[in-house]
Amino acid sequence: MPDTPGCPPLSRADLQQLLDAVGSLPANQPLSPAARLKLLIELRRDPRGGEKYSQAYIAAQTGLTDSALSKILRFPDRRPQAHTLHRIAEFFQVPLDFFTSTDIGEVLRREMQNLSRADKLLQDADDLGLVATNLRSITDLGARASQAAQEVDALAQNPANAPHLEPTLSALEAMIGLLQVATREHEARRRQGHDGSSA
Repeated sequence: MPDTPGCPPLSRADLQQLLDAVGSLPANQPLSPAARLKLLIELRRDPRGGEKYSQAYIAAQTGLTDSALSKILRFPDRRPQAHTLHRIAEFFQVPLDFFTSTDIGEVLRREMQNLSRADKLLQDADDLGLVATNLRSITDLGARASQAAQEVDALAQNPANAPHLEPTLSALEAMIGLLQVATREHEARRRQGHDGSSA
């Protein structure tokens, strides 16, 4: 049995595997929370041994009783309470709307896009951080972008935080845009100064 508290963060491979599984299902067949939970149990494995997480382990880690989890799986027409779904979503590191949305594929595609955006923004922030260290005028902005990048990185580790990830990504994009403008202006002033001194 796994001794880790829950699944690792969703990777692109994990998201693609879930997308493929959802895409293979009948298009007009709505998925109950029970069916969605079964999908996660089947596909989200302990990364060390590749084993499925047992029902007893999931129950223990989510604070649910084994009986409560069994009822979700055995009675697909019953609607679990929101706090129950939230605990399960946190364990499997999926957003809550994986269980509540009518379009799981859209939820998973959005998560894939968020991962791509986060990766690109973190890379941009790293690149600009090197420049910002040499530009006193934008040190504060660079520090704030670095802090936002750390927040994005932390949020991206748990897609259950998707509602908070979107505004943080947008704020980081705005700060990186300002840093890019400031960097271009600094370079332009530096070139003008160099050209003037050469004249």
